[in-house]
Amino acid sequence: MGLLEFLGDILGDLLTPSRDGNSDKKGNDGCFWYGLVIFFIFIGVFVWLNLD
Repeated sequence: MGLLEFLGDILGDLLTPSRDGNSDKKGNDGCFWYGLVIFFIFIGVFVWLNLD
């Protein structure tokens, strides 16, 4: 449960629009895809460790 909460916090931070006042859609999309990639990397590592 701790790992899922940790991942949720990371995704929440990455998916939240930047707080520097820049509401550029392109920047937000970049954050979204970056968070998505990080999420899948974490899932992949988690599954790989469980398969071993």
